[in-house]
Amino acid sequence: MTKDSQKSILGEKELIILAMGQTRSQCPYDAEVWALNNGYKQIKQAGGYLNKLFLAHTQVKTNEGENVFDWEEINSLGIEVINTHRVKGLNSKLFPMKRIVEKLGSDYFSDTTCYVMAYAIDKVTQKR
Repeated sequence: MTKDSQKSILGEKELIILAMGQTRSQCPYDAEVWALNNGYKQIKQAGGYLNKLFLAHTQVKTNEGENVFDWEEINSLGIEVINTHRVKGLNSKLFPMKRIVEKLGSDYFSDTTCYVMAYAIDKVTQKR
């Protein structure tokens, strides 16, 4: 099967899950892009785009007491935001925890990347 004939879970040819690793600078931005946490800032700096942002946090503070997340800035991105928590001031959809836990038979997700991958698996199996 050639790359052009492949179908992905979202009707696109590929899905890019862009986390915070150093190779994110090599992202071709040639498919749907899902990002994690403050990764949208690096994407913006790189001139890329994203379609969805995933969070698994309420507000987090730096050692200096400053907010890690800027809810206003995230709201202004104009994209779908999915969070595992309800957060006052953040326009987001709640991660479908109950459905995904029941479907996968596990409630253990070690980090935001795991939530994103579980969400992608859920999307694949919903279309069947």
